[in-house]
Amino acid sequence: MFLAVKIRKVFQYLGSTLPGLQAHQAIRLADANDDGAIDMSEISDLLRYAYNLGHVVR
Repeated sequence: MFLAVKIRKVFQYLGSTLPGLQAHQAIRLADANDDGAIDMSEISDLLRYAYNLGHVVR
């Protein structure tokens, strides 16, 4: 599971100017079971959100 703090750090690493906001939005959009975390079955929605923001992992 990926918790909000870890997701915020990922967005920060990717160069986001608003990593906390983007992490919150990512969880809101991807967390299908509303447990406050992203599990492996929800990860594709999180990645799609980050990609749509223009973030690319190399």
